[in-house]
Amino acid sequence: MFKGDGYVPVRHCEDVDHSVQVLRFAREAADDILLVNFAAHATFTESKLCPDVSSDFPGAMVDCVEALFPGTKCAYLQGCCGNVVGSTIIESEGLWQITVPQEGRNYHAYGAALAGAVQRILLHNMHDSASDTLAFIHRVHMGACDHSRDEFAPKAKQALKVFEQEGHTPAAKEWCRRFGLGNVYACSAILRKAALPEKSEIELNAVRIGDCALTTIPFEPYSSVGEEVKAGSQYPVTFVCGYCCGQNGYLPNKKVHPDSYEGRVTSFRLGTAEEVAGVLGEMLKELH
Repeated sequence: MFKGDGYVPVRHCEDVDHSVQVLRFAREAADDILLVNFAAHATFTESKLCPDVSSDFPGAMVDCVEALFPGTKCAYLQGCCGNVVGSTIIESEGLWQITVPQEGRNYHAYGAALAGAVQRILLHNMHDSASDTLAFIHRVHMGACDHSRDEFAPKAKQALKVFEQEGHTPAAKEWCRRFGLGNVYACSAILRKAALPEKSEIELNAVRIGDCALTTIPFEPYSSVGEEVKAGSQYPVTFVCGYCCGQNGYLPNKKVHPDSYEGRVTSFRLGTAEEVAGVLGEMLKELH
């Protein structure tokens, strides 16, 4: 594990994870494989500024790493980035915001900075695993669903119908504001949550690969979840990967305000993040 110490700068609202995890598979008859785990939103590009599909900073990082180490294939595994947005503007740490000014932010520079961290790990911090053990645990955790806004479901359905007919017009947006529903995504989330049972399945996985552990979460979790899992891990390198085996939206912790954007759109009750981190910690102990 490599501590970034701000080498890859971020802006955030609470905790932030600067660490970069790297796992290298050295193969004799084929290219080596590199897995890189880091937590930051890939939101440098926007449709209005870049209408083409973009791989954002992860793609730039992969290109840089593969150029620095010929004969290597690199893959990026997203960490717990729910409250973290990258920035190439070097400044004192401030509050994280949903929208960050695009001026001065460059995903090529950010990807290159992350690739530089990976290069330093491979040249100075990488060591052979003392074990070739491979083990796997799969667990389904039953999380309590959030039904606190079910009464808004009929209004959300009506608002979405207006959006389907008119598109993102001022009149359609007014429907969301009038009922306190937020945006189109929030309306869709309210309808989705209303259809959920009292408890729903959360698929979690933990894999031991030698001295490394890799965990998966089917959400966009806050960085505090990744920090908690890593702090309790018995492994020198622990991957905590979001968006895996499903995508259930945000996974906010207990600190999130219920009326915040993330608090409105999450499908599970606030505090489920701490539950998930605890279950993953138990799974890592079993693997060890």
